Amino acid sequence: DAPDPQHGLDLFLRILGADGFSWLNQVVGGEKATPLVKPNLQLVAMPDAMVPAVAALLKMAGQRRAADALKDIRRLSAAELMDALGDRMVYEKIFLAAMDAGHFDAIICPALPIVAPRHGAGAKLADASNTVSLFTTLRMPSGVMPVTRVRPGEESDRPASRDMAIKTAI
Repeated sequence: DAPDPQHGLDLFLRILGADGFSWLNQVVGGEKATPLVKPNLQLVAMPDAMVPAVAALLKMAGQRRAADALKDIRRLSAAELMDALGDRMVYEKIFLAAMDAGHFDAIICPALPIVAPRHGAGAKLADASNTVSLFTTLRMPSGVMPVTRVRPGEESDRPASRDMAIKTAI
């Protein structure tokens, strides 16, 4: 078991969104934003004081995963960013110590906790990249290699949910 992988994802989002995603404006420039990038650009335009209210509305609408992600995506002061980077270093040490204790030289795991989404569905599954984001947080090299296919009837049943990411993944 990885030591608290959710904490690793939280750190990833805190550091990635430290400037309120204003770096995305530079990347996108004057081009039309893709559906995956557009919500992040909307975050840039949103005053920080509105984020908790938007997160509460998302949670009420059954979008728990998006609401949880919003708590970590906000502009940070220089001191808060330094704290987040320090927290990342501590987490990295804990993770590497767990790998050493388990005598692991490498980790082989799914890139996503779901079957591959249909083309274009990625915008609704932004937080499904948590495995990849975890290794990015840890500064570990990673890659993806297909090894099999999921055929109709091989998927597992999932409980009904209003969460957009879960509904998209089903």
